[in-house]
Amino acid sequence: MFAFGGAPLAPIGAALTLPASDGAHLARFAARDRLGNQSAEQSRTLYRDGTAPVSSLSVSPAALAAADGGAPWLNAAHVLQLSAADPAVGSGVERIEHAVDGGAWVSGAAPVLPEGAHTLTYRAIDQLGNSESPKSASYRVDASAPRTALRSDREGAVGSSEVAIEEGSALILEAVDPVSGGVASGIASLVYSLDGSGEQSYAGPLVP
Repeated sequence: MFAFGGAPLAPIGAALTLPASDGAHLARFAARDRLGNQSAEQSRTLYRDGTAPVSSLSVSPAALAAADGGAPWLNAAHVLQLSAADPAVGSGVERIEHAVDGGAWVSGAAPVLPEGAHTLTYRAIDQLGNSESPKSASYRVDASAPRTALRSDREGAVGSSEVAIEEGSALILEAVDPVSGGVASGIASLVYSLDGSGEQSYAGPLVP
């Protein structure tokens, strides 16, 4: 004899099916013999969890929006963090998995992307094996600093910390962002300082 909630006890077959809604369900049961003798009724609270957990991805500091409209930019200082929550009546999050560029799933909440353009896919799984549909996010990672060079318009490259230049020569600053992993975010600013003064934005050749 079996019933959920306050329904009357009734004979059952070999298998029981939980109600379709997630959450707590009161199961009541008793045994009765062929002469009508019935055991004392017992009860158990059963919890149904058919809902997958929900994962989320945070980036700190915030990723840099791309001027070309493509995937945002990250550098070596950015930290990716995955988290997940299961509904209040759920069995709880068992693990978070992620994969890079369609590779194998790896358990962990702190994925690290190498230099280059990459797609991170992630999902959360609860204690009963309910798995959410994978989510994904694409980023471009540039962890290589740009390179600068100083040259004179008359003497050429200035490669020493102390060098004599001809009077009236103009000093020219140049910078290039090297391509690494197939990507380069580009030069954002070029600054200089003369004789210990504060930094200034470079706008063109300098004549000391």
